[in-house]
Amino acid sequence: MILQIGDFIGDWLGTLIGGLFIALILAVAIIAVIAFIIGVALTRWLAKRKDWSDSWGKAIIVNIIWIIISISMFFLINYVQFDPTILYVIALIVSLLVGAIVVAKIYDQGFLSSLGFVLIILILLFIIMLIVSIVILFLVVMIFIVLIFS
Repeated sequence: MILQIGDFIGDWLGTLIGGLFIALILAVAIIAVIAFIIGVALTRWLAKRKDWSDSWGKAIIVNIIWIIISISMFFLINYVQFDPTILYVIALIVSLLVGAIVVAKIYDQGFLSSLGFVLIILILLFIIMLIVSIVILFLVVMIFIVLIFS
């Protein structure tokens, strides 16, 4: 009898942890897609505001570079035995420098003006995505709880 209860709790706990893991992966994927879309919109908006080219293609290229850097750093943070804070700072520096170089080449601007452009985009994107991430994570966890306990 006790063994059966233990097996039941073990199975239930395994299902709960597996489901929660899937829910978190889903939330991260949704957040990444939203960050990309918002990043493209912010890049076009700021480029237009600075009287630079506001083409979709240029904004998409810049944001593809950032998403590649973000994904690379995500895997690096999860598989390297360093303090995650150090890797986040490294990811920010790499995003700033590579982003500034890419923006300087694509928009035909100087490095310093491109660095300022990238810094503004990354700050705005961070603030917006912090709010979006909290909302999406809350919704995904609530949906998960409803599905598990219904």
